Amino acid sequence: MKDFFKSFFATLLALMVAGGLAFVLFFGLLAVIGSSGKPTVPGKAVLVFDLDTSLSDGERDPEPSEAISEAMGGGGARSQALPVVIEALDRAASDSRITALFLTGSLQGAGPAQLRELREAIQRFKAKKPVLAYNLGWAKRDYYLAAGATTVFINPFGEMEVNGLASEPMFFGEAFKKYGVEVQVTRVGKYKSAVEPFITDRMSEPNREQVQKLLDDIWGEWKDTVARDRKKEPADLQAIADERGLIEAEGPRKLGLVDRIAPYDEVLDELKKLAGKQPKDKDFPQISLTTYAGIPGEAKTGKARIAVLVAEGEIVDGD
Repeated sequence: MKDFFKSFFATLLALMVAGGLAFVLFFGLLAVIGSSGKPTVPGKAVLVFDLDTSLSDGERDPEPSEAISEAMGGGGARSQALPVVIEALDRAASDSRITALFLTGSLQGAGPAQLRELREAIQRFKAKKPVLAYNLGWAKRDYYLAAGATTVFINPFGEMEVNGLASEPMFFGEAFKKYGVEVQVTRVGKYKSAVEPFITDRMSEPNREQVQKLLDDIWGEWKDTVARDRKKEPADLQAIADERGLIEAEGPRKLGLVDRIAPYDEVLDELKKLAGKQPKDKDFPQISLTTYAGIPGEAKTGKARIAVLVAEGEIVDGD
């Protein structure tokens, strides 16, 4: 029994020490982060917009892991508020310290309406300063944003996706019956299709009709916008989607969908020139859009204010 208590208290003491060290380390890290100087915008800087993020309608507090990763240089927040991004782009377009915008990466999540607003902000920036866009491979969503850039690059080993849209819902109705699961629902109206996957094994005609209209609308917007940016007709893009779908790097250039095929280091040389540097220079002035958005701009004047309350998520019963 004596040995038991000795082992027990030794283990307890070890846990307390480990917990204390973790506590001190965490708050020490926060102190270092908090004591770091405020970011500044260097002269003749390139604004770098890494699209490897998701867009939300409103601001949210980052998770602790996200905040620490960002502060330690591990990348920007994985989610950004669309109004903040648009405000930063519009402000940078008139900021004499910013010389160009660089788009790269692939969006993790964004709806059609968000993409349209973001694209319009990028075009407003382009009206004043160059926009360079580079990707290893262009997916439809990212290319929609970048098609109207001053110069669109693609990696020599990259691909471009021009293959239309599709919807492939999964149905569990027959599987539920096989295992004796009965789903009881109440719905009103033939277009109320949210419960169909649980009660049937195929898409109803009303649901097929509404999904088809949605896909046609989104695809039509994509074709019209990209065709306008690349000085083509929507029918040209439809023909590419029907005949090609996934196109290797040389194909997009021949079709006029990109301006240049170049590896990443050549794109960096172009950015260095815009920042007033030489290709032989190891670095050039730059600032991420996330960092730039966190730097306060000029104070707004006027008494009138509009408050926007953003609510995101599912509508459920209860408080």
